[in-house]
Amino acid sequence: MALTEEQIKELRSQLFSQIQHLPPEKKEAAQAQINSLSPEALESMLKQQSENNIFRSIVSGKIEAVKVGENSEAIAVLDINPISQGHTLIIPKKPVSNQKDIPKQAFTLAESLSSSASCCSYSLNHFFTSNA
Repeated sequence: MALTEEQIKELRSQLFSQIQHLPPEKKEAAQAQINSLSPEALESMLKQQSENNIFRSIVSGKIEAVKVGENSEAIAVLDINPISQGHTLIIPKKPVSNQKDIPKQAFTLAESLSSSASCCSYSLNHFFTSNA
């Protein structure tokens, strides 16, 4: 499957966005490397990443994760680099390429976990404040 010019442009744009945090000298070298990649090299890189995608590996069980919920279309796991306590990732079981393809059951799982977390949070807060 050959990439279209638009796909190549978008892929390069995504790669550029991933190097914005680098120091200026390393950023320039990375930009030059990205610009030098042929369409075939970009396609090969994309194929390799899709085969070794960390989220697919979590769904398949190749990578261990703390699972906090699951339904027929998605799983919920605790983030390994949480930004807050209980930070959870909802991962569709089948790959999706854009937001509109996320199955409704993934949102249902998120809502269910959110409701459970709110209930538990309220109960714990009530317990600790009433026993203080």
